[in-house]
Amino acid sequence: MSRNSDGIGILLVLLLAGSALGGKPGSRLPLTGPDLGSLAGEFHRMVGLMEKVDSLGQMAANPPRLPEPSQLINTGALPDMSAVMDLIGPLLGNFNSEK
Repeated sequence: MSRNSDGIGILLVLLLAGSALGGKPGSRLPLTGPDLGSLAGEFHRMVGLMEKVDSLGQMAANPPRLPEPSQLINTGALPDMSAVMDLIGPLLGNFNSEK
């Protein structure tokens, strides 16, 4: 993200040079001394926002790998359902019989 901060730094230097030249007679620059302290703070916030947007874009382009379901669920804590299925299987089979 150094491109953004470098570009903002160059813009600040140009504004500083323009404000220094703007007060001289015969100068064509309309700049009359902006408050560079608050302007630098706003540019700093803008660079931070651009870095956040860039990191979101990188995460969207390369999403993080999700954990396997076995890592999220403790399968040892689940009850053994085979005995229940052995009991319910014949009961459900009675509903399907054609008489």
